[in-house]
Amino acid sequence: MTEEENTIEEGVLFAESLFGFHTRKPLVRISYGITFEVMTSPAEARRFALSVLEAAEAAESDAFLCNWMKNRIGITDDEKLVQILRDFRSERIKNSEEDKAENYDPMPPAIRKAYEKQKIICRCGHSILSHGDFEEEGREGCKLIGCRCARFEKREK
Repeated sequence: MTEEENTIEEGVLFAESLFGFHTRKPLVRISYGITFEVMTSPAEARRFALSVLEAAEAAESDAFLCNWMKNRIGITDDEKLVQILRDFRSERIKNSEEDKAENYDPMPPAIRKAYEKQKIICRCGHSILSHGDFEEEGREGCKLIGCRCARFEKREK
């Protein structure tokens, strides 16, 4: 075990920022003590963090629902509680997917902020809002299908 591994407590979930000197890209390392480690992009780390927050909220909601049904409604049959909880979870997932579809904004906040200040276009003239896919914060490039330009330029509105 290295000195660094000795300082990481077993059973502690931890994340840290890294820079890939070979790839020249930002990275995030997520580890669980010395048992588990993964390196990922900042965008993927954000998606993971959001899924952890959603799971924590769902766990509290599930616990509340089960305790409420048992204590207030009097449902003590665990099999019945499990069935109700499955139905509740199914509806929650369905509603969550509908909500994400309605409110999905693929533009990273840094690009949205820059766009609000000035129009951002690629060298070929496409407005960033016409692009269906956006680059990671700090990277440049037009990803519009068929567009061969290499970067975005900022132009005053």
